[in-house]
Amino acid sequence: MLSRLNQRISGGLAFPALPILIIGFGIYIRIVQYLHNRALWADEAALTLNILNRSYLELFLPLDNEQGAPIGFLLVERLMVQLLGSSEFALRLFPLICGIGSLFLLYILAKRLLLPSAVPIVLWLAASSDRLIYYSSEVKQYSTDVTIALALTLFLLSIREQLYRPRAVALTAAVGSMAIWWSHPAIFVLAGVELAFILTDLLQRKKLYVLGKLPIYGAWLLSFVAFYLFSLQRLSNNDVLLTSWTGRGLPPSPLDLGWSIRALSEYFYNPVGFVGAFKAIAILAALMGCISWFRRKPETLLLMVLPIAVTLFASYLDKYPFNGRLILFLYPFAAMAIAEGFEFMRLGLKPKLFAPLAIAMA
Repeated sequence: MLSRLNQRISGGLAFPALPILIIGFGIYIRIVQYLHNRALWADEAALTLNILNRSYLELFLPLDNEQGAPIGFLLVERLMVQLLGSSEFALRLFPLICGIGSLFLLYILAKRLLLPSAVPIVLWLAASSDRLIYYSSEVKQYSTDVTIALALTLFLLSIREQLYRPRAVALTAAVGSMAIWWSHPAIFVLAGVELAFILTDLLQRKKLYVLGKLPIYGAWLLSFVAFYLFSLQRLSNNDVLLTSWTGRGLPPSPLDLGWSIRALSEYFYNPVGFVGAFKAIAILAALMGCISWFRRKPETLLLMVLPIAVTLFASYLDKYPFNGRLILFLYPFAAMAIAEGFEFMRLGLKPKLFAPLAIAMA
């Protein structure tokens, strides 16, 4: 009986139209949330006042009301208001577009990195994630952060083998440099993904390939330094923001290694969204996913783990909180590990051992 159940799961996950149906469900849920048109809450209203009352050039200046947002996001929001008016629908349209777009980007990336039967699982996790749904209709940049994290990972993965061409080098330098101005945590994705490529290339003795990408890294570094001096430095000196971050995503001491374990455990609750025993199952699945990648393709393991590790390291430097919505951009990396892990266990364990996990997953 359990063997037949396993066969049915395999058949269901292999159904060709299943990913499209799941994406359609995710789009429907996000549109329903968007059309609910709830009132702006405090943070949204505070940021909206900056968008409504400033010109495009004035958005480059420090924001009022203790707010901070990427300049690219602010410029698009200002354009939406100018074209569509100052309603909540206009203000939340860009986050909605990003929330929907991230489902398609995740699908493309998952097909490249995951076991084929794990693709519907990661899509279901993302399509039904309460955090991703909620931030797809909020006047904040967190939905955009997820989309840019996925787009950067997919772009860098796709162009990786073309970086011996000057045009590809210039394009990669330009894309990464612009992304930094559109998403605060984009620098962590760029650093994590490229660090994965560097380690892989060094292990394969491709030192010249790494050296050939130094102009790209130089351009990204210059863009980040300019953005930091222009915008982020003022945020890092904001006492109100620093006070709100204390205890919510910054370690009390660089020597407190136990904090990392607690922070990663909390990460599977918020923003990933698992509670209690289900969080333990999700962590187990993510660990199994990492083992699967290590056995199948170690580079994928580095690609998925290092953006999280870089962000965690920034928290140890007291530069970025590892907490809640501020690390929502890391959601796809955890979700892909969980999906890979469930399939790795289903394919490797005996049906009687996997059955309880399958029930929990359902």
